[in-house]
Amino acid sequence: MRRTRERFAAVQELRVQGQSLGAISRQLDLDHGTVRRFARATTVDELLAKAVNWTSTLDKRPREGFTRPYSCQ
Repeated sequence: MRRTRERFAAVQELRVQGQSLGAISRQLDLDHGTVRRFARATTVDELLAKAVNWTSTLDKRPREGFTRPYSCQ
């Protein structure tokens, strides 16, 4: 979460300075989509809420009845 806060602050600061998303992406060595997501967020809490509420497919599989990895059933 600390890294997300630092990246959000850096992206927001560079946007205030008038830099383009592409320039920010190159400068921070982040994917363009990541920079766009951080730039569109109004608060860092928006980004963190999505990360906290995210559930991977692997976490869902046992609840769906799949217990063996690579099972096609």
